[in-house]
Amino acid sequence: MTAFYKEKSQSTSSSGVFGLAALAFLAVIREGLEIVIFIIGLVGKVSIQQLIGGFLQGGKDETPRNLFGFKDGTANVEHETTSGYDEVVWAGPDEPTWFQEGTYLGYRKIKMLLEIWDRSSLLDQEDTFGRKKESGAAYGRQEEFEPVILSKQPIDSHVKLAKDVKKKMHRRAYSYQNGIDEITGTIEAGLLFIAFTQNPEEQYIPMLQLMGRKDKLNEYTIPIGNGLYACQKGLKNGEYFGQRLFA
Repeated sequence: MTAFYKEKSQSTSSSGVFGLAALAFLAVIREGLEIVIFIIGLVGKVSIQQLIGGFLQGGKDETPRNLFGFKDGTANVEHETTSGYDEVVWAGPDEPTWFQEGTYLGYRKIKMLLEIWDRSSLLDQEDTFGRKKESGAAYGRQEEFEPVILSKQPIDSHVKLAKDVKKKMHRRAYSYQNGIDEITGTIEAGLLFIAFTQNPEEQYIPMLQLMGRKDKLNEYTIPIGNGLYACQKGLKNGEYFGQRLFA
């Protein structure tokens, strides 16, 4: 990932003001609304350059549902332990010192073709995901968190292709809704897909490549934005953002 960890800060003035090509991710929760904030640049101080509003549907202890009505993020339970995050999310000792214990953030903005989806049958919808819509259980299972049986999956289901990569990631998916598209008259809504990984070349990019070729879900979605960013570790008392990069 040389595009990220070999990026150097450069002086932009004789006064020693630095420009930093880095990005941080924050999730700010206010009265149930979760807002995704991408901080794209630092020039002496943090400046917010892009703000995208998103929301989750579902109870506090439930897996959120996307705008297609399916649970989104069920597989996170497989690694939601301290050791699991160490294996899946946090950058390890082979990374530069400034980035260790940080994470790579993969981002996609995906428009959902809700009108087409709503005209499809329940069976077609469930075949698309490889899960039951009401319970979230994978085909051949009764409960949401039971392991996926690949032999029970349609060959192009979203779940099967995700498992075929054989690498885990920690995903966060926020829905968005921006009214009506003035040109098409369709609903402008979809998913803000976010994946945290310690090695995107092994965990994230192969998944995108495989799903781009075979995923049945592509019939109902259009990717309209994407990015891959390096996020530094969180701050302790007395630290400031980017401190380890400049050390």
